[in-house]
Amino acid sequence: MAAGTGKSYCKDKLEKCRSWIQKDPTKLIRYIVLLICCIVVTVQLSECFSKLRFPPITTHSHYELNDTMQLPAVTICREPGYKPDVLKKYGLATHPKFYQSWKRFPFNTTDISDVFSESTYSAEEILVQRGLDGEPEGINITSNLHFTYGMCHTFRGVRPTKSSFKDHGYSIMVKHDLTKEEGDILDVDVGWHIFIHELAEEFTEIRTKASGRVEYMFVGVEEDVEIKLQTQFFNMMTDGEKQCLNIPGYSAPKCGELCLWRELTNHYQCTGPWMPDIDMPTCSTYETMSKLITDYSNMFDNQAEPLCSCPDPCQSTIYSAFVMNRKDLVGQLKPYTQIWLYYTSRLVTIIEERPGYDLSQFVADIGGSIGFLLGLSVLGFIEILEKIAAILLLSIVKKRKGESIKGGDTRRSSYADGSSDITMEISTISNGGSNPKGK
Repeated sequence: MAAGTGKSYCKDKLEKCRSWIQKDPTKLIRYIVLLICCIVVTVQLSECFSKLRFPPITTHSHYELNDTMQLPAVTICREPGYKPDVLKKYGLATHPKFYQSWKRFPFNTTDISDVFSESTYSAEEILVQRGLDGEPEGINITSNLHFTYGMCHTFRGVRPTKSSFKDHGYSIMVKHDLTKEEGDILDVDVGWHIFIHELAEEFTEIRTKASGRVEYMFVGVEEDVEIKLQTQFFNMMTDGEKQCLNIPGYSAPKCGELCLWRELTNHYQCTGPWMPDIDMPTCSTYETMSKLITDYSNMFDNQAEPLCSCPDPCQSTIYSAFVMNRKDLVGQLKPYTQIWLYYTSRLVTIIEERPGYDLSQFVADIGGSIGFLLGLSVLGFIEILEKIAAILLLSIVKKRKGESIKGGDTRRSSYADGSSDITMEISTISNGGSNPKGK
C-alpha cells in the first residue's frame, strides 16, 4: 500500500508539472536562465571575495632624481686565494679543496684555523690605496674568510656622495705578486674577483643564494678598469604565495649560507674555520675534514639549494655594473690593479609592488555581475530588502500573537479550573450542612 501510494504521489506531481509546463512554457525557460545566472553570479562573487582577501600584485615603475647617491659594497677576493708555499709547509696542495692532501696534515700538532689564517692574504698585503671622493677615511674595510676564495675584503662607503663621475666614487688600488706571464706559466688565473652588492648585505660565496642579487666581474692584474653603476630599488609585498621580511640588517644570502653550513656540519658534528657562526668544534681528523670539504665543494659547484627557505627582504637595492673603460696599467713596479666605481647619473629606477584589487573594484565587480546577469539595480535591491524585512516582521508579529493567544487560553483554562474547584467546595459544604438534619 505504501509503495503504491508513493508511486501515485509522484505520478500526480509529474502530471501537475507537465500541465504547468504545457500551460506556460516560457516560465520554464525563465527559471532555467535565472538558475544559470545565479550560478554564474555565485562563482563570480566567490572570485571577487577571494581577490579581496588575497589581492593580485601589480608592478609599477618610475624614476627619481636623488640629491645624493649611496655607493654599494664592493667585495674583492684575490685569485689565487691561498699562499702555496704556506700550504706546502703543512703538506697540503695549492688549495684546501684537494682533500686527499689532508692525509699529510699534522692534526695532532697544528690548529687548522691557524693554517687558514696564515695561508690567506690580509687587507694590508693586497691594498695599496683606497678612497671615496679622494678621501681614504671615506671607506671602511671588513675581511672575512671563505673556503673557495680565501680571505675576501669588503669596502663600504661611510657616507653617500653628492656628485657623479669618476672623481666622486670609489678608487681602489690593489697589488698582486704574480704577473700575467707567470699566471700563464702556472696555468692559473691571476687577478681579482669583484662582487658588487647591497651595502647592508653580507658577501657569501654560495652562488645559489647570491645569484640575482650580486653583480660579478673578474679583473686581471695590470689593468685600469672604470665601472659605471646603475641602481634599481625594489619594494616587494607579501602575498599568499611569497613572503618577504622587513627587518633591518636581514640578509637573505647569509641566511641561505648559514642553512647550508648547518646542514653540512650536522652530519659530521664538526666545522671548518670558514664557518665562524657555527657553534661546533673544528674537524680534527682526516676522515671528517675530507668529507666536509667534499660535500662543501659539491654543494658550491652544483649550486645546491638548502632545505630551509630564506625569504627575500621586502626592500632591496640591485646594482648593475658596466665597464666604461678597460686598459693596461703601465709604469708600475709590481702588478697593480686600479678599480674605479662611480655613478654617471643620480637617476634611480623605483620598482614597487602594489595591490591590484581594492574595495572600489570589488564593489564595481559585484554591481556589474549582479546588474548584468540578474538585472538587479540599487532600487531593485532596496525593494528586495524591504520585502525581506516585511516578511521577517510579519513572522515576528504572528509569533507574538500566537504566544499571546496561547497565554490567554491558559489563563482562561486556569480560571475555569478554579471556578470548578470553588463550585465543588460550595456543594460539599452544602451537602455537609444538610446531613445532620436528615439524621
